[in-house]
Amino acid sequence: SAQSRPHQIHGAWPPHRAMAEDKAKGRVLLPDLVLPLRYDLKLTPDLEKFVFDGKADIEVEVHEATIEVTLHAKELQFMTASFVSGEDGAKTMEVAAINMNFKEKTVTFVFEEMLPVGKGTLSIEYAGILNNQMAGFYRSNYKDIHGNTKVMASTQFESIDARRCFPCWDE
Repeated sequence: SAQSRPHQIHGAWPPHRAMAEDKAKGRVLLPDLVLPLRYDLKLTPDLEKFVFDGKADIEVEVHEATIEVTLHAKELQFMTASFVSGEDGAKTMEVAAINMNFKEKTVTFVFEEMLPVGKGTLSIEYAGILNNQMAGFYRSNYKDIHGNTKVMASTQFESIDARRCFPCWDE
């Protein structure tokens, strides 16, 4: 069937704050009050409509109490977000506002109360498009063994394209 089953992506994605000055020119660098430790993604592509649903659970370290978290995002639509503080899930905070900055290609999740210093999990539900630009999470065609053209979803996350697939620190 053209509807694919969800895929789980697990793995560490360490922040790269030691980036050379010249590499950062022309890029929007995010505040370092909150930094990622681990991403857990669930992507459900629809290969007929060329869209996908996503759920990101991002384990983070809050270095300084803050009311908002800004991530890179491009061509994504956000449904909801929440923050669970502590490794034991002590407290859940729902997002109060989701603000997109299309020029800077960022999304800011604003909470009604301060996120406490320490580890926590930022959970985000969103949707995106399977573009045909060979960037982010995109669609491409191939021929099966019988010569029939099929559609598949592929990824290209190099140099600021991960933000087209999931909200992230894409530096």
